Order: sequence, then C-alpha cells, then structure tokens
Amino acid sequence: GIHFDKVYCGSLLRQQETASAISQDVIAHVAALDELDYGPWEGLTDDEIRAQWPQEFENWDKKGIWPYRLFGMSFEHKKDLIQKWVNQIVSNQDQTVLAVSSGGIIRLFLSLIPEIWNNIDFKK
Repeated sequence: GIHFDKVYCGSLLRQQETASAISQDVIAHVAALDELDYGPWEGLTDDEIRAQWPQEFENWDKKGIWPYRLFGMSFEHKKDLIQKWVNQIVSNQDQTVLAVSSGGIIRLFLSLIPEIWNNIDFKK
C-alpha cells in the first residue's frame, strides 16, 4: 500500500529487477547505489577474506571502516556520490522514495549514520 514517488537503484540487473518487482513507478539508476568494487575480495567467501585480511575484514564487517587500497574505488569518491544523491533527495522532502542496492552499499550507508549504526546487533 505504499506509493513511491521515485524509485532508485544501482546498475546491476538484480537491483533493477528487485526495484521493478516492488514498484512500477519510475526507476532511475544512480551511481551512488552501484555495487562496490571489492577488488581482491571479489568472489571470495567471508572465511577466505578473513584468512588473508583479518583486520580489514573485521573493520569492514563490524565497523563499516573502508578497507583502503583493497576496494576499486576510494571511500571519498563513493561517499561523494552518496552525499550528492542524498542532497538531491533531501531537496524533495515531500517525496517517498525507495532505494534498491546491495549489501555493501547498505552497510556503507548505515555506517554513515551513527545513530543507526551504533545500534545494530551484528550477532543476529
């Protein structure tokens, strides 16, 4: 029963299909929601990543701290994309929006909002 004035998603087909399954409203691709380039972590399991980069994985997994020199894009660049997109949304405060992305982007978004991030129970 929720009407979305605007639906945003990343460029991956699964993100677009998920957005379409939820809402038939206008779907707009935004780079802020694109999947992260995990660099050497790409395609590895959590256990494999943890074995090779234990501290970086722990920091990313539990604290949302960007693993510099590993991911394909700098934190500053991705944060800038997110900030510009969020500013655009905030300028249209009367709209209800839906954002469809992937786990890494959601983790990054949440880590930028301390009031939410600090209350997440990662044990669940």
